[in-house]
Amino acid sequence: MIICISGGTAKTGLEEKLEPVFAELNATLHEAPGFISSQDVTAEDGEEINILRFETEEDLARWRDEPGHASYMEAVSEYYESYWVQTAIVHREYIWRDGERTDGDLSWMFRGTTDRGS
Repeated sequence: MIICISGGTAKTGLEEKLEPVFAELNATLHEAPGFISSQDVTAEDGEEINILRFETEEDLARWRDEPGHASYMEAVSEYYESYWVQTAIVHREYIWRDGERTDGDLSWMFRGTTDRGS
């Protein structure tokens, strides 16, 4: 699994203008090959943080290069005071439940399913 974390502070007054842009991107994102999940968080200081999970680096690269997403990224300076992106490869996964640790692929958790696969 690869995780892409991005964040930014929208320019004042553009928050509403961004809503339809995000809605369109989100629809495309959920159809992207290898997409696992996305989560949006707003920090106390107003910074918007997005966490994306994909199966592979290639899947993330396809999303990065998808025309709608690429065009959004080219215009990011129109919408944000500042914007950053970090990607990370997951090296270890485990979950603690009822005091017991279980190692393994946790992508099932982020797909919103209880199916742990094999």
